[in-house]
Amino acid sequence: QKHGDPPSDDSDDSLSAVLGAHIREGDYGPVIADLRGLTQRSDLRPDAYTYTSAILACDRAGKWRTAVRLLDELVTADDLEPTLAAYNAALSACRRKRQWATAVAILEDLIAGRSRRVLAPHADHDADDDGAEVVATSRRSTRPPRPDVSSYRAAISACASAGEWAEATRLVRIMGRDAAVGPDATCYTACVAACARAGEWAQAVELLREMRAVGLEP
Repeated sequence: QKHGDPPSDDSDDSLSAVLGAHIREGDYGPVIADLRGLTQRSDLRPDAYTYTSAILACDRAGKWRTAVRLLDELVTADDLEPTLAAYNAALSACRRKRQWATAVAILEDLIAGRSRRVLAPHADHDADDDGAEVVATSRRSTRPPRPDVSSYRAAISACASAGEWAEATRLVRIMGRDAAVGPDATCYTACVAACARAGEWAQAVELLREMRAVGLEP
């Protein structure tokens, strides 16, 4: 396509292919930069798949805050449908950096069927440090997808690795009551380990009892 020509109908597919190639090569910086540039243009609009690819790149690059910001943009775009893969990639990014509060906020939105921003719109997009505030700043009518095992695992792991054993335990019990998912040995084990590290032995033993009661082996 020459400079000045109108974009072709397969522009989004071409953009997704370019971003996908960067990800396969482990070159995540251009993925994030390219999507940022696209969101400022009127002739090209990234689609849900392109956003998902960029969020995956952020996860692998350790850019949790940028991953969540991109998820926020996708969730609040009126003409795009967020994918579960996009949510799970943002959850994974939070897990890697132990951003348990943000991970819990994202998971609870999936569980409750809420679509909203998680980060304040004025948050520093490049400062992938600790302490992001969880802020509900806008909503849309479309319900997000239901969480799967990976969604719960990422949020529970984020809590457990951050020493938030009580929150991890709360989520693992919610997961056990979710008929679409059910109890998961990996999540229970993470909670037991978090309780043990915190010296919460009674809670750890109770979790082991719960595991056996639902037919899971530690």
